[in-house]
Amino acid sequence: MVGVASVPCLTRRAAGCFRILQNHVRVGGTLSTAAGDVVVQGEDPGRCVSVRRFGWEQLVPAQQWFLENILGIGAPGRRSGR
Repeated sequence: MVGVASVPCLTRRAAGCFRILQNHVRVGGTLSTAAGDVVVQGEDPGRCVSVRRFGWEQLVPAQQWFLENILGIGAPGRRSGR
């Protein structure tokens, strides 16, 4: 499992969101892209996914890799490799 500390260039809030999404996927949950569908530990996973996808171009390649390969989140209009 990838630790939050090893995810490059994430703010504390983004790192927390990444960890929540990672745990949610690991236990078999699916990621919603609609904000407000569910709240997990005070975070809205749908909002987290939307923010990461629509800010894709501002992410460094390592962040994009983590999102695509660990969470299965890709850029808008593109399916991830997961």
